[in-house]
Amino acid sequence: MTIDELFHSDPTRQLEEVQKVNARERAETDVREFYETDSAERVLTELGETIKTHPGEAARFLYIHATFGSGKTHLLKLVGLLADD
Repeated sequence: MTIDELFHSDPTRQLEEVQKVNARERAETDVREFYETDSAERVLTELGETIKTHPGEAARFLYIHATFGSGKTHLLKLVGLLADD
């Protein structure tokens, strides 16, 4: 296996310096490149349960804690796209 075969996309492509949660112009690429980790799956599951349990309520007191560069903004961008908000 070569290193190129490890990547779904060209690893040398131009990347945004900063991800913006409300930027929709790259939505298709963001969805395609999202790598769901166990912790991301847990966050998405818990968020879904919260929404089902409290429909129509404003989302308050929810936060994601993780290290720099771990994909928090990427995850939140996808959640925003799904919630259309």
